[in-house]
Amino acid sequence: MVCIPNEWFFFNPYIKSNYRILKKISNKTGIVFFKNNNTNPQNEFFLTIKPYIDWCRKKRIKFILPSSLYWANKYKAFGIFVDNRKKKLDFSINFKAIKKK
Repeated sequence: MVCIPNEWFFFNPYIKSNYRILKKISNKTGIVFFKNNNTNPQNEFFLTIKPYIDWCRKKRIKFILPSSLYWANKYKAFGIFVDNRKKKLDFSINFKAIKKK
């Protein structure tokens, strides 16, 4: 049976104060990775949060990624966060990441 966390922490990697809070989270709290600025490309965002995703997987913390089936499948995310304003789900494939394998 899948347990859905009752508490969620919204983690923006571009806000430095979130790092201290993230390290104190238990595995009973889920993490939603998001960015509220569109200045950085989507692929750069996922490469930025990769160490934190690895940390979540190591600690068995459930996490949700924004709007990309490819990255959610790659990192085995608990779910996908779709922005209500954009209502867009990214189906694109990052060929650079595939070629590195």
